[in-house]
Amino acid sequence: PFLIKGPQDAVTLAGASIVFSCQVGGHPMTDVLWKRTAGGNMPLGRVHVLEDRSLRIESITLEDEGEYMCEVDNAVGSLMASATLTVHSPPVILIRPTEQNVEHGQDAVFVCGVEGKPSPSVFWSIEGSHFLLFPGESSGRLLASNTPDGHTTLTIQDVNRNDSQLVVVCSAVNQAGSDSWRARLTVSSPEDHPPPVIILGPANQTLPLKSVATMMCNATGNPIPVITWYKNGAPVIQENNKLNLSDSGTLNINNLVKADEGLYTCVASSRSGKATWSA
Repeated sequence: PFLIKGPQDAVTLAGASIVFSCQVGGHPMTDVLWKRTAGGNMPLGRVHVLEDRSLRIESITLEDEGEYMCEVDNAVGSLMASATLTVHSPPVILIRPTEQNVEHGQDAVFVCGVEGKPSPSVFWSIEGSHFLLFPGESSGRLLASNTPDGHTTLTIQDVNRNDSQLVVVCSAVNQAGSDSWRARLTVSSPEDHPPPVIILGPANQTLPLKSVATMMCNATGNPIPVITWYKNGAPVIQENNKLNLSDSGTLNINNLVKADEGLYTCVASSRSGKATWSA
Protein backbone atom coordinates (compact mmCIF):
# COMPACT_ATOMS: atom_id res chain seq x y z
CA PRO A 1 0.00 0.00 0.00
CA PHE A 2 1.02 3.63 -0.45
CA LEU A 3 -0.17 6.86 1.13
CA ILE A 4 -1.84 9.45 -1.11
CA LYS A 5 -2.80 11.93 1.59
CA GLY A 6 -2.07 11.34 5.25
CA PRO A 7 -3.24 13.04 8.43
CA GLN A 8 -1.75 16.44 9.31
CA ASP A 9 -1.15 17.97 12.72
CA ALA A 10 -4.08 20.25 13.60
CA VAL A 11 -4.96 22.95 16.11
CA THR A 12 -8.64 23.61 16.74
CA LEU A 13 -11.04 25.08 19.28
CA ALA A 14 -13.05 23.11 21.80
CA GLY A 15 -16.52 22.48 20.38
CA ALA A 16 -15.36 22.39 16.76
CA SER A 17 -14.94 19.40 14.43
CA ILE A 18 -11.82 18.10 12.69
CA VAL A 19 -11.08 15.66 9.83
CA PHE A 20 -7.86 13.64 9.58
CA SER A 21 -7.21 12.28 6.08
CA CYS A 22 -5.96 8.80 5.28
CA GLN A 23 -6.22 8.37 1.54
CA VAL A 24 -4.28 5.33 0.34
CA GLY A 25 -3.76 3.21 -2.74
CA GLY A 26 -2.50 -0.29 -3.40
CA HIS A 27 -3.41 -3.71 -4.71
CA PRO A 28 -4.95 -5.85 -3.46
CA MET A 29 -7.56 -3.76 -1.57
CA THR A 30 -6.21 -2.13 1.60
CA ASP A 31 -7.75 -2.07 5.05
CA VAL A 32 -7.60 1.14 7.15
CA LEU A 33 -7.78 1.14 10.94
CA TRP A 34 -7.73 4.30 13.08
CA LYS A 35 -6.22 4.31 16.55
CA ARG A 36 -5.51 6.85 19.25
CA THR A 37 -1.90 6.31 20.20
CA ALA A 38 -1.44 9.09 22.81
CA GLY A 39 -3.76 11.02 25.09
CA GLY A 40 -6.38 8.41 26.00
CA ASN A 41 -9.14 6.39 24.41
CA MET A 42 -10.86 7.13 21.14
CA PRO A 43 -13.87 9.42 21.86
CA LEU A 44 -16.50 6.90 20.82
CA GLY A 45 -19.83 8.36 19.81
CA ARG A 46 -18.17 11.46 18.37
CA VAL A 47 -15.89 9.81 15.82
CA HIS A 48 -16.83 8.65 12.33
CA VAL A 49 -14.81 7.01 9.56
CA LEU A 50 -15.87 8.60 6.27
CA GLU A 51 -16.16 6.90 2.88
CA ASP A 52 -12.67 8.05 1.87
CA ARG A 53 -11.28 6.46 5.08
CA SER A 54 -10.79 9.89 6.76
CA LEU A 55 -11.49 10.23 10.48
CA ARG A 56 -13.96 12.92 11.63
CA ILE A 57 -14.12 13.97 15.29
CA GLU A 58 -17.08 16.11 16.31
CA SER A 59 -17.77 18.37 19.30
CA ILE A 60 -14.13 18.31 20.30
CA THR A 61 -13.20 18.66 23.98
CA LEU A 62 -9.88 19.39 25.66
CA GLU A 63 -9.66 15.69 26.55
CA ASP A 64 -9.52 14.78 22.83
CA GLU A 65 -6.05 16.27 22.55
CA GLY A 66 -3.44 13.69 21.55
CA GLU A 67 -2.07 11.61 18.66
CA TYR A 68 -4.23 9.77 16.13
CA MET A 69 -2.89 7.12 13.73
CA CYS A 70 -4.20 5.36 10.65
CA GLU A 71 -2.83 1.87 10.00
CA VAL A 72 -3.01 0.58 6.43
CA ASP A 73 -2.36 -2.99 5.36
CA ASN A 74 -3.08 -5.53 2.65
CA ALA A 75 -1.74 -8.94 1.73
CA VAL A 76 1.65 -7.58 0.66
CA GLY A 77 2.47 -4.94 3.23
CA SER A 78 1.45 -2.23 5.71
CA LEU A 79 2.14 1.38 6.65
CA MET A 80 1.22 3.86 9.39
CA ALA A 81 0.72 7.61 9.49
CA SER A 82 -0.12 9.77 12.50
CA ALA A 83 -0.99 13.37 13.41
CA THR A 84 -1.29 15.33 16.64
CA LEU A 85 -4.45 17.16 17.65
CA THR A 86 -4.03 20.26 19.82
CA VAL A 87 -7.18 21.74 21.36
CA HIS A 88 -7.49 25.35 22.49
CA SER A 89 -10.27 26.87 24.58
CA PRO A 90 -11.03 30.57 25.13
CA PRO A 91 -10.58 32.04 28.63
CA VAL A 92 -13.41 31.73 31.13
CA ILE A 93 -13.41 33.72 34.38
CA LEU A 94 -14.51 31.12 36.92
CA ILE A 95 -13.79 33.16 40.08
CA ARG A 96 -15.23 36.58 39.45
CA PRO A 97 -14.15 39.69 41.34
CA THR A 98 -16.99 40.79 43.63
CA GLU A 99 -18.26 44.16 44.79
CA GLN A 100 -16.21 45.48 47.72
CA ASN A 101 -17.44 47.77 50.51
CA VAL A 102 -14.36 48.90 52.42
CA GLU A 103 -13.78 51.30 55.29
CA HIS A 104 -11.77 54.47 54.62
CA GLY A 105 -8.04 53.76 55.10
CA GLN A 106 -8.33 49.98 54.60
CA ASP A 107 -7.16 47.88 51.62
CA ALA A 108 -9.58 46.58 48.99
CA VAL A 109 -8.70 43.20 47.44
CA PHE A 110 -10.30 41.82 44.28
CA VAL A 111 -9.74 38.19 43.20
CA CYS A 112 -9.96 36.76 39.68
CA GLY A 113 -9.62 33.07 38.72
CA VAL A 114 -9.29 32.16 35.03
CA GLU A 115 -9.26 28.95 32.99
CA GLY A 116 -8.31 28.53 29.33
CA LYS A 117 -5.89 26.80 26.95
CA PRO A 118 -3.29 27.90 26.24
CA SER A 119 -2.91 29.58 29.63
CA PRO A 120 -4.48 33.06 29.31
CA SER A 121 -2.74 36.33 30.05
CA VAL A 122 -4.61 38.03 32.89
CA PHE A 123 -4.48 41.75 33.63
CA TRP A 124 -6.38 44.41 35.57
CA SER A 125 -7.60 47.85 34.62
CA ILE A 126 -9.77 50.63 35.99
CA GLU A 127 -12.81 51.40 33.87
CA GLY A 128 -12.33 54.73 32.15
CA SER A 129 -8.52 54.63 32.29
CA HIS A 130 -6.03 53.32 29.74
CA PHE A 131 -3.39 51.58 31.85
CA LEU A 132 -3.12 47.80 32.23
CA LEU A 133 -1.68 46.13 35.30
CA PHE A 134 -0.25 42.60 34.98
CA PRO A 135 0.57 40.35 37.96
CA GLY A 136 3.79 41.49 39.58
CA GLU A 137 3.25 45.12 38.57
CA SER A 138 2.17 48.11 40.65
CA SER A 139 1.04 51.65 40.00
CA GLY A 140 0.69 54.06 42.92
CA ARG A 141 -1.63 52.38 45.43
CA LEU A 142 -2.56 49.58 42.99
CA LEU A 143 -0.80 46.22 43.17
CA ALA A 144 -1.47 43.16 40.99
CA SER A 145 -0.17 39.76 42.10
CA ASN A 146 -0.64 36.00 41.79
CA THR A 147 -1.81 33.78 44.64
CA PRO A 148 -0.32 30.34 45.45
CA ASP A 149 -3.47 28.66 44.09
CA GLY A 150 -3.07 30.30 40.68
CA HIS A 151 -5.53 33.18 41.00
CA THR A 152 -4.79 36.84 40.33
CA THR A 153 -5.50 39.66 42.78
CA LEU A 154 -5.72 43.43 42.57
CA THR A 155 -5.11 45.32 45.81
CA ILE A 156 -6.05 48.98 46.18
CA GLN A 157 -4.16 50.18 49.24
CA ASP A 158 -5.34 52.77 51.77
CA VAL A 159 -8.63 53.53 50.01
CA ASN A 160 -10.21 56.97 50.35
CA ARG A 161 -13.50 58.65 49.45
CA ASN A 162 -12.19 59.50 45.97
CA ASP A 163 -11.85 55.75 45.25
CA SER A 164 -15.54 55.13 45.90
CA GLN A 165 -17.46 53.87 42.86
CA LEU A 166 -14.29 52.87 40.98
CA VAL A 167 -14.97 49.92 38.67
CA VAL A 168 -12.13 47.44 38.37
CA VAL A 169 -11.93 45.09 35.38
CA CYS A 170 -10.29 41.67 35.26
CA SER A 171 -9.49 40.63 31.68
CA ALA A 172 -8.10 37.38 30.27
CA VAL A 173 -6.82 36.81 26.72
CA ASN A 174 -5.34 33.92 24.74
CA GLN A 175 -5.20 32.86 21.08
CA ALA A 176 -8.71 31.41 21.32
CA GLY A 177 -10.55 34.45 22.68
CA SER A 178 -11.06 36.68 25.71
CA ASP A 179 -13.26 37.23 28.76
CA SER A 180 -13.65 40.02 31.32
CA TRP A 181 -15.55 40.81 34.51
CA ARG A 182 -16.23 44.06 36.37
CA ALA A 183 -16.67 44.85 40.06
CA ARG A 184 -17.33 48.11 41.90
CA LEU A 185 -15.57 49.54 44.94
CA THR A 186 -17.51 51.45 47.58
CA VAL A 187 -15.62 53.30 50.30
CA SER A 188 -17.38 54.16 53.55
CA SER A 189 -16.17 56.72 56.09
CA PRO A 190 -17.08 57.48 59.72
CA GLU A 191 -19.64 60.00 58.44
CA ASP A 192 -21.47 57.07 56.82
CA HIS A 193 -21.78 55.32 60.20
CA PRO A 194 -23.18 57.76 62.75
CA PRO A 195 -23.13 56.61 66.39
CA PRO A 196 -26.32 55.22 67.89
CA VAL A 197 -29.08 57.56 69.03
CA ILE A 198 -31.75 56.50 71.53
CA ILE A 199 -34.97 58.08 70.29
CA LEU A 200 -37.24 56.58 72.96
CA GLY A 201 -35.77 55.55 76.29
CA PRO A 202 -37.11 54.33 79.65
CA ALA A 203 -39.18 56.61 81.88
CA ASN A 204 -39.34 56.85 85.67
CA GLN A 205 -42.13 54.62 86.95
CA THR A 206 -43.89 53.88 90.23
CA LEU A 207 -45.76 50.59 90.03
CA PRO A 208 -47.60 48.26 92.44
CA LEU A 209 -46.11 44.96 93.55
CA LYS A 210 -46.74 41.90 91.32
CA SER A 211 -47.37 44.11 88.28
CA VAL A 212 -45.27 44.36 85.10
CA ALA A 213 -42.74 47.10 84.30
CA THR A 214 -42.15 47.88 80.63
CA MET A 215 -39.05 49.92 79.82
CA MET A 216 -38.57 51.09 76.24
CA CYS A 217 -35.24 51.50 74.43
CA ASN A 218 -35.71 52.38 70.76
CA ALA A 219 -32.41 53.27 69.08
CA THR A 220 -31.18 54.03 65.57
CA GLY A 221 -27.75 53.96 63.95
CA ASN A 222 -25.64 52.47 61.15
CA PRO A 223 -24.85 49.67 61.72
CA ILE A 224 -27.93 48.74 63.78
CA PRO A 225 -26.95 49.07 67.45
CA VAL A 226 -27.07 46.27 70.02
CA ILE A 227 -29.22 46.97 73.10
CA THR A 228 -28.07 45.94 76.57
CA TRP A 229 -29.55 46.79 79.99
CA TYR A 230 -27.93 47.52 83.37
CA LYS A 231 -29.45 47.76 86.84
CA ASN A 232 -27.48 49.98 89.22
CA GLY A 233 -24.44 49.49 86.97
CA ALA A 234 -24.62 45.67 86.79
CA PRO A 235 -25.69 43.81 83.60
CA VAL A 236 -29.29 42.63 83.54
CA ILE A 237 -29.49 38.88 82.86
CA GLN A 238 -32.61 37.56 81.18
CA GLU A 239 -34.66 35.01 83.10
CA ASN A 240 -37.37 32.76 81.74
CA ASN A 241 -40.23 34.27 83.66
CA LYS A 242 -38.86 37.27 85.48
CA LEU A 243 -37.00 39.35 82.88
CA ASN A 244 -37.54 39.42 79.12
CA LEU A 245 -35.71 41.52 76.50
CA SER A 246 -37.47 41.85 73.14
CA ASP A 247 -35.74 42.15 69.75
CA SER A 248 -36.68 45.84 69.71
CA GLY A 249 -34.79 46.44 72.99
CA THR A 250 -37.78 46.68 75.33
CA LEU A 251 -37.19 45.24 78.83
CA ASN A 252 -40.14 43.65 80.64
CA ILE A 253 -39.89 42.94 84.38
CA ASN A 254 -42.66 40.58 85.47
CA ASN A 255 -44.20 40.02 88.90
CA LEU A 256 -42.52 43.06 90.49
CA VAL A 257 -41.07 42.80 93.98
CA LYS A 258 -39.35 45.37 96.21
CA ALA A 259 -35.91 44.16 95.14
CA ASP A 260 -36.61 45.20 91.53
CA GLU A 261 -36.29 48.86 92.50
CA GLY A 262 -33.24 50.67 91.14
CA LEU A 263 -31.70 52.70 88.33
CA TYR A 264 -32.08 50.97 84.97
CA THR A 265 -29.83 52.03 82.10
CA CYS A 266 -30.30 51.21 78.43
CA VAL A 267 -27.06 51.11 76.36
CA ALA A 268 -27.19 51.16 72.55
CA SER A 269 -23.76 50.27 71.08
CA SER A 270 -22.13 49.62 67.72
CA ARG A 271 -18.64 49.96 66.27
CA SER A 272 -19.49 53.64 65.67
CA GLY A 273 -20.06 54.40 69.37
CA LYS A 274 -22.71 54.10 72.04
CA ALA A 275 -25.59 55.98 73.70
CA THR A 276 -27.18 55.57 77.15
CA TRP A 277 -30.50 56.44 78.80
CA SER A 278 -31.36 55.82 82.47
CA ALA A 279 -34.55 55.85 84.53
